[in-house]
Amino acid sequence: TFSFNGKIENSNPLKIKIKDLLIGLYSFDSDTKSLLFSHSKGNPFSGFGYLSRYRGQWQFIIARSDWIN
Repeated sequence: TFSFNGKIENSNPLKIKIKDLLIGLYSFDSDTKSLLFSHSKGNPFSGFGYLSRYRGQWQFIIARSDWIN
């Protein structure tokens, strides 16, 4: 599990910008996914997630809503 913080860069697909990197954000939990998509571009965002790759792109998998700060 990794800790991260940055700013929301895109909303579809949801991505966070950390320094010069764009990393996707995803959750399998529908309540957590709704919470993720409630954030708008430019908002600061931090939390915890599993680092993984999907179709060659890095992403954080947010398992539960309490992983979002």
